[in-house]
Amino acid sequence: MKLLSQINVLKEKQRKGIVFREEERNMAEIISKCSSSLYKSRLIDILALERENWSYRILKSLIHDPDEKVAEKAVDTIAVFQREVDFQRMFEEAADANGFVKSWIVMITGHIGWTRDIRNEIFMERMEYLVKSSQESGYVPFYSYRWMFLVSEDETYFTKILDGIEHKNHEMRYHAMYVIDGMLEPRVLERKHLEEIRKRLYANSKCEVRYCRIYRQDLQTLKTQVVRGQELSQKDSEISERCRQIFMIGDQLYYICDQEGEKAKLYQYSENGEDEVKFEDDIPGDILQGIVTDSLQKIYVYYYSDSDNTCRLRSIDLDTGKTEEEGVLNNFDCEGLVIDGNYLYVSRDNRNVYSVLHLK
Repeated sequence: MKLLSQINVLKEKQRKGIVFREEERNMAEIISKCSSSLYKSRLIDILALERENWSYRILKSLIHDPDEKVAEKAVDTIAVFQREVDFQRMFEEAADANGFVKSWIVMITGHIGWTRDIRNEIFMERMEYLVKSSQESGYVPFYSYRWMFLVSEDETYFTKILDGIEHKNHEMRYHAMYVIDGMLEPRVLERKHLEEIRKRLYANSKCEVRYCRIYRQDLQTLKTQVVRGQELSQKDSEISERCRQIFMIGDQLYYICDQEGEKAKLYQYSENGEDEVKFEDDIPGDILQGIVTDSLQKIYVYYYSDSDNTCRLRSIDLDTGKTEEEGVLNNFDCEGLVIDGNYLYVSRDNRNVYSVLHLK
């Protein structure tokens, strides 16, 4: 049975409330060891609802996945189990993980300890140990300082995070601001803390204009308005339609929506409420993933084909609706961009190097 079919079998049985037998558990084990990050990500969504030892065991194996997005999602899902053993040992068990995954493990370790209301002395001792054990990673201690500040209310830890905003290293600055962004809640930070953040961001704005613009906005109360809510048909009332990507081409707004087991559709937004379907995924088993463009007329979508488990690129003419296969993306890792007739994307083997596919 193909991997996508196995995933659909697991989802359907889960939806019907059927207890997974050994056969289904073996399916999950096989999917967890496949090469497709997308399939493993969908498996994690299934395992999140199976609060059993077997699902927990598979999730623990996925924190070692070479794709850091899969590993991060596995760590995030393990937090749902709220097991004290993960507060005590998960960081050590992931000694081979990179700094990004380790930072999220520290974040989840603090979350588990906070949720389980572990005694302050034990909590602080664990966080201090994580700081000492992750110094070589540079930015990982910021995630420990966050929890240490929340538990002890010691301003020293908050100041250490703020100091990261002015660090010479770009990665250190980014993670310091990411941690602070997660603390921007009325019950977490007082007005004096917000003022200090503003000062630091303003002082650093010349070298980090893009980040500071984003984070200064987060410090303000921004008004939002819902412009479209997808309505479900009566027969599909149990299935939620997901809006997965929104983007602009010229002055037109486009978005992708899909439902489990249905074809993905590309819509053009209209203020009168009658959004136009510009493209409908027409190959069964394909999973539409993302969109890039370099013109007002043509867009490029990448998707995973269930027939051979490869990632492919397809071009779509928005005026005529004509589609054309552009090629297979080798070692594909994440969405890329189109430059001078070439599709550039990050290689899974080397994140510092772009792979190139020449477009027809």
